[in-house]
Amino acid sequence: MVLDDLKNLTETTSRGPPTNLSKYQNRALQNLKKNRNIVIKSADKGGRVVIMNKDFHLTESLKILSDTEYYKRIEEDPTPIFKKTLQELVDSGYHSRILDKKEKFFLYNQHPTVARFYFLPKIHKSFTCPPGSPIISGINSLTSNLSAYVDKFLQKHVLLLPSYLRTNLTLLTSLRQLTGVPIIFGFL
Repeated sequence: MVLDDLKNLTETTSRGPPTNLSKYQNRALQNLKKNRNIVIKSADKGGRVVIMNKDFHLTESLKILSDTEYYKRIEEDPTPIFKKTLQELVDSGYHSRILDKKEKFFLYNQHPTVARFYFLPKIHKSFTCPPGSPIISGINSLTSNLSAYVDKFLQKHVLLLPSYLRTNLTLLTSLRQLTGVPIIFGFL
């Protein structure tokens, strides 16, 4: 019985997870995945899926990145310089006994990935040509562990700030106390 279960399990996983789509829906989904003229993204708000023309996606990406108030074009990858600087700072913290050995190895990522830029379309602003909400995904980047480390120490202090709001309900309750307007269905 165990061997039969293992056989069934390997047969199921080799085909992929079970689906709730019909054969025709699954074929349509596969065709969308193969279409190189479109880009499929989550919307910025509302949890919707957006299908964009690839040319529009590229144009919006370039428009966002050409905003010199927020982005600067660089000619070469600064990662080696940043890696060296971070290693010097971490080593200094370790030799000064500010950091222990475990913290030292956690903070210095020897094989970082490059942070990735993408955008989520703001379809609540426009359905036809939605502006993009830029995202820089720094997962496993050079400073991602450093950010987590600093966050660990700041958490307890942030909770004490007068401006800290734990949830949207906290905000609504505070506004109700200030204005006297009752909350109905989560709205003022």
